[in-house]
Amino acid sequence: MKQTYTRLLHKTAQYITIHLFLTLASMPILVAWGLPLSRLSLFGNFFFSPVLFLFLLLSSAVFFFEIMHVPHGFIAWLLEKLTFLWKWILPLHGSDTLYGFSKPPLWLLFTLAIIPFALIAHPRMRSSKYRIIGLAVLLILSMMIIQSASRQQSACTHIPCYGGELTLLYQNGKTVLIDPGYIGRRISAPSWVAYTLTPELIAKTGRLTIDHLITLKPGIMTFEAIRTLGETISIRNFYAPYMYGELTGPLRVAWGKLYGVLQQQETKLHRIYEEQPLELVEGTITLSMSSHGKKTYREITYPHVHIRGFIDDEPVNL
Repeated sequence: MKQTYTRLLHKTAQYITIHLFLTLASMPILVAWGLPLSRLSLFGNFFFSPVLFLFLLLSSAVFFFEIMHVPHGFIAWLLEKLTFLWKWILPLHGSDTLYGFSKPPLWLLFTLAIIPFALIAHPRMRSSKYRIIGLAVLLILSMMIIQSASRQQSACTHIPCYGGELTLLYQNGKTVLIDPGYIGRRISAPSWVAYTLTPELIAKTGRLTIDHLITLKPGIMTFEAIRTLGETISIRNFYAPYMYGELTGPLRVAWGKLYGVLQQQETKLHRIYEEQPLELVEGTITLSMSSHGKKTYREITYPHVHIRGFIDDEPVNL
């Protein structure tokens, strides 16, 4: 019994050491790419590894049994149930377990990526206890260094998007993203949001929250793109032109899916149908949205909206 306990303790120490080392080595890469980190990574890897092993084992068995024409109905049933269980577990973590860092200088990230290798290779770090303590302390210090060295972005930046630009306003810890109508120009909009826009927002602000998201042109791909954004980024206030007419077909489906995500996040929905002032960040970002005529999209019409205002006394005109 004592031998079993000792072996289990040794395996656990090995797992923690490997996890801390991989976290330290990969964290600078994730930060450079604008990808979020998870607070549940330690537990997630512990549970994910056995599930991945079972999935690969069962899927390989189904593949080879199919080639050899051997009955494999029960194995396929197990694989289906395992997949269903994993899909059921994945949404439970929530985006609040993720956190991001704005991008610091690359030389600092490169230095932090090398230090774990030097620490492990040090002669005094041969025992598991010293390695765990050293790596844990290094992880805390690395996160503090990245946080303190993160670049302060200017109040107004622009993100290229399908021949146009999205406007990102970041001031006093508040984030405002304005889409004049470019985000839904192409059918690849959801993929662009997932792999380009989301990392860009995290790298520039270090946050997984948009306090005010404003879109000026409703559309199917626009709604699909914003829904994709809402699956990772928390949206507190969403502004869109008031849509006159009955939503039908794909437009209604896309809006319904987006509305479901907004409700789940308890996002405040603001419909733009007349001129309205917005003091988005007290004393620093003040905008006014005014409508000039109407535009048509499929079966609906909506106000043609312009945005004017000031950011730190600098004029903004969209």
